[in-house]
Amino acid sequence: MESELFPFVVAVLYLVFAAVAVTTLRRALSDRRRRRHLDRHGVPARARVVRVEPMDRSLNGGAGHPVLVEIHGCEGHRWQHRVTDGLGGFVVAEGAWLSVRHSPEDPELLRVEEVNGPHGPFPVCPERGRWNAVAPFVLPVCVIAVMVMIPLVILAGNANPTVFLVVPLAIPVVGAVLLTVSLVRGAGERRRRRRSVETTGTVTDQWEQRVSTGGRGNTRVVIVCTVRFALPDGREVHTRSPRSPHWGQLSVGQPVRVNYSPDFPPRFQLAELDTKRAAEFVVPAVVGLMMLLIGGIVSAGILASALLSGPPT
Repeated sequence: MESELFPFVVAVLYLVFAAVAVTTLRRALSDRRRRRHLDRHGVPARARVVRVEPMDRSLNGGAGHPVLVEIHGCEGHRWQHRVTDGLGGFVVAEGAWLSVRHSPEDPELLRVEEVNGPHGPFPVCPERGRWNAVAPFVLPVCVIAVMVMIPLVILAGNANPTVFLVVPLAIPVVGAVLLTVSLVRGAGERRRRRRSVETTGTVTDQWEQRVSTGGRGNTRVVIVCTVRFALPDGREVHTRSPRSPHWGQLSVGQPVRVNYSPDFPPRFQLAELDTKRAAEFVVPAVVGLMMLLIGGIVSAGILASALLSGPPT
């Protein structure tokens, strides 16, 4: 009975993972289309902050304060719009002026680009590098590619069993990719830590959040906290920490040391957690190295055996 159910379970899991990958890819493509539409056809305008609302974790997950703005468009046209993305984590005051870009066909499709502060304008979104532009597409595309290749390899292997030799030969390739990505990320993290600036912030909120860990409905609970800190030029940042502390490690109102990027201060790490990030890069690098070495040895043995045995008669 169990052997009869196994193909059905595998097929269901296959479809679930494929659906998750396709959904993720569609969402990334939709975000990219909106961004490119505003880049190409968006109309620049100015907006004044009418009201700054308290932080609402249920609205944007602690990304920042929602604000109500009044847009001053072309030909004296004015309308109000509620910005809920958190303005990149920066805190703005009522009456502050923003530089925005909106769609001429849909005024509600709007993006805040800069805050006109007392020391000059500053962006609310970090610059997107080439990797950041393609990163949302890499994982779903790889998953979809694997989902397509698996049945093709099985069908081809049934017709010619030598096709199954491709599977062990792929192990060192995957290991090399994993090792390369880990080393590149580790080098980038090292550069970030050298350039970061330390200051003191305050934990303003902390809560549990359930996040998905796979396509089978599995979830886990993480601890999320928001931190507020001031910059030397008078600006303030109030947003969620990108890393999750352990429960009880931090408490609301507790002062914490913050390491932030001078290029974009909302990109920060808690100093108490920043020293433990090495494992995030070392472990994948070691796994990739082991896959590369062991897979390379196994692949070399398979190729040597195939060459020595000669063509089938």
